[in-house]
Amino acid sequence: RYSIVSKHKMKLIRLFSLVLATRFCFAALPQVTFYDGLKNHEVNRSVDISSQTETVTIKVNVSNIGSEEAMSYIVAFPVQKSEHLAYIKATRGTGSKKADLDVDRVVIDGLSTENAYYRISWDTPLKARKWRKFQIKVEFTHVLHPLPAEITQSQTQLMKYEGSVYFNSPYATKKQQTEFKAFSSAIESYTRHPKPIAKKGSKILAGPYVNIKPFTYSLMGIHYENTNPFITATNVVREIEVSHWGRVSIAERYDMLNSGARLTGPYSMLDQKQKRNIQKAAFRDLVVTLPKTAENVYFRDRIGNISSSNFRKTRKFSSLELRPRFTLYGGWKNDFEFGYQVPSDEFVSVNQKDKTFHKLSAPFSIPFPNAVIDNLTVKVILPEGATDIEVSLPFEVDSYTMETLFSYLDTTGRPVVVFNKKNVVDFHRQHFEVVYNFTWLAILREPFFLFTGFFIAFLVFIGLSRVSLELSVPGDEVKDIVLKSQENTVANVESDDGSFDEYRHMIVTDSDALAVAKSIVDSCDRFTSSCEDGVKRGSLSKKAEKSLPKLSEMLRQLSVIESSTKDFCSHLESIAHEMRGMVAKKNRNGLRKLAIDFNAMMNILKSS
Repeated sequence: RYSIVSKHKMKLIRLFSLVLATRFCFAALPQVTFYDGLKNHEVNRSVDISSQTETVTIKVNVSNIGSEEAMSYIVAFPVQKSEHLAYIKATRGTGSKKADLDVDRVVIDGLSTENAYYRISWDTPLKARKWRKFQIKVEFTHVLHPLPAEITQSQTQLMKYEGSVYFNSPYATKKQQTEFKAFSSAIESYTRHPKPIAKKGSKILAGPYVNIKPFTYSLMGIHYENTNPFITATNVVREIEVSHWGRVSIAERYDMLNSGARLTGPYSMLDQKQKRNIQKAAFRDLVVTLPKTAENVYFRDRIGNISSSNFRKTRKFSSLELRPRFTLYGGWKNDFEFGYQVPSDEFVSVNQKDKTFHKLSAPFSIPFPNAVIDNLTVKVILPEGATDIEVSLPFEVDSYTMETLFSYLDTTGRPVVVFNKKNVVDFHRQHFEVVYNFTWLAILREPFFLFTGFFIAFLVFIGLSRVSLELSVPGDEVKDIVLKSQENTVANVESDDGSFDEYRHMIVTDSDALAVAKSIVDSCDRFTSSCEDGVKRGSLSKKAEKSLPKLSEMLRQLSVIESSTKDFCSHLESIAHEMRGMVAKKNRNGLRKLAIDFNAMMNILKSS
């Protein structure tokens, strides 16, 4: 699946080997047998110490003087120096025919343990009596040391370098020469033996030397002026968060140190402002090159946002000039963070054959040039639901792990690919790739949970709003019920004797308030109808006259059973007596008004 989306010539990391190496902390180095049939016919070295690192380029012309085929070439470095090795790279050929060769660290049986050995594997074996040309490039960090270690604000920074005049090789060398390139021609002193050694401007030429034995060593010390700011990031954490909703966010946190000569003596802000007698080795700003589409850029430290920054866009890229709160002199530290966003299509592409597969291609190292990182951690936060994750790097890393990050609206968590590497330099500012499977259903997961959450919240709100926790009917509701009853009064009521004979069999007890209330409602309906008929005749029937005392008795029983209805029952009873008076007076209008109030009270009783 990975081969479908790969477009660059990058070596696929042996994923399972890295996982095992992470679990067991250290992987056993392979042991190989040394083949002594090779001889360096000619070696030309170029040692560049003009910056804060040592970059060595070695051009080798090797011949096979033995009787067997040679499959590899061994390079040796002192063990202490190998701890500062940033990278080693071997190539063969030139121009379009230039090809990278595999390099790995090995253990050589029978050779000195004071050296660390690296095996360069050739693509084709070197046959006997044949020769081959190839090139080796290595870079070391923290091999330059300030001398003196402390300087004042007005002094110039000087560095001391110690290396070897000869190429430290396990093979004999017929001819070799070395060129050392300093920062400038201001070289205080240098080693003058073994001759010939000559200084030409900012360069020191050693050799040519002939017939050098294996592992021949001769100290080369150079004390020279180097006013480069020694920008060292002791710890850097880069987080690349991938979102399929249009943005990829990059956040970087730095612990910065000027690892040059430490500042001693008085410090003058005035001299710094006027740029008088100020150290050139102190760095005041950092220039960052970002993608052209970068936006939402921020720059802050532990105090807050830093406004002394300048962001501008060009046709090909965006440039961000960061200026910390104070100038960093030698030995001074600072910590800050900055971040930005780019459109997703800037870093993420889709496989045209299988559109569920996506590829993230992003730079591995920081965007600061000429900086050394002691410890770099890169975290790639993929969207939740990403599967089938494969990683490709143009170089090896110290560790590789998988983690899970939980953020808002996450259920299973987001997969996080974590890389860790030490001694990171500009060489590592290359793109790496992460290929993963991500379907459109996974994209809709978070919106679905968000919609479902709001929907459930609204349902709960609607349900709670319909539940009444009050023990009595509020006064406003009573008024609404009365008004509604007045509008819905029945004009004609069927006549009835209003007899309560059917209720005589009911036994009213103190605990049967509901049955009493129901009986009262039915009796009141009949009593109202009897009053309507009584207006026409001029008097109530005998059954209606007898039912009134029983109605009053029921109301008193209800008021005793439910003390909260005492006032209600008294008011209802008084209306019933007034209705009887209106019947005797044949006052139809008065009776109708009392009937409206009476019915309203009955509706309240029914709703209660």
